[in-house]
Amino acid sequence: REGGQTFRVPASVELAERRRAEERKHLWRLGVAAACAGNAMLAAFALWGGTADGMEPWTTRLLRGWSLGFTLVAVFGPGAVFLRGAVASLRARAPHMDLPVAIALVLGTAWGAVNTVRGTGEVYFESITAVVFLLLVGRWIQHRHQRAAAEAVELLYDLTPSTARRLDAEGR
Repeated sequence: REGGQTFRVPASVELAERRRAEERKHLWRLGVAAACAGNAMLAAFALWGGTADGMEPWTTRLLRGWSLGFTLVAVFGPGAVFLRGAVASLRARAPHMDLPVAIALVLGTAWGAVNTVRGTGEVYFESITAVVFLLLVGRWIQHRHQRAAAEAVELLYDLTPSTARRLDAEGR
């Protein structure tokens, strides 16, 4: 407010800010999921190598625990978007792809956690974190394409004339 005048931010500026915030959220999720997947894969590589050469039991427990920690961060951090989508689809009684994805993520993480605590069985934490990362990459690509389509529609709408003149049969 300056000199008694009120200034208002145009709707297109507000929309652009919202889109930038959404883009930052998508990229943040991708970054965290990539870091978790990378670290879980490094631990899995060490576990697989240690199985062949005979790794100390405490090292195996440490690497499994490390992997579990990164998996929990990936599933309940960036991967929570799938969990929220699954819950929303159940509430709306219209299940979609987030439901089987969420079930698989939760059951895989729970099963791996049980095997980590027991110290036996396989843990596929690298696969779970990779699935979260790759699904988020897919969502990000989809979001980018939808955003580009929406911007193209807005540009077409801006080219549409706001008024028209009606002519009769004689062209007047």
